[in-house]
Amino acid sequence: MWHAISDRVKEIWQYCYGFESVRDAESFITYMKKCQLPASLFFNGSNDESLEEQLKALYLKQEFAKFTIENQGLDASAIKVNLQAFMQRVAPTNLAAPTWSAGKYRL
Repeated sequence: MWHAISDRVKEIWQYCYGFESVRDAESFITYMKKCQLPASLFFNGSNDESLEEQLKALYLKQEFAKFTIENQGLDASAIKVNLQAFMQRVAPTNLAAPTWSAGKYRL
């Protein structure tokens, strides 16, 4: 990335904390690794699972993220009711539908 578009990288990240120490590809890599956060909701395609399973997993990840945002601050009984409705709607064991569309890259 640094070698291909370093001018754009500098333009975008110049205002970020600590970026002033970035001068070359090696320091950019060090900076990016230092800023990296652990994440558990990223979707990573897997050759071990069928396309249908991967598409369903991506759909469920997206829908569950929306569910958590929509249910912030609600009491446990409301969340329980909403979760039951959510599970009915997303049908996690049904790979055919609803699911993520192959080739889709945006919500």
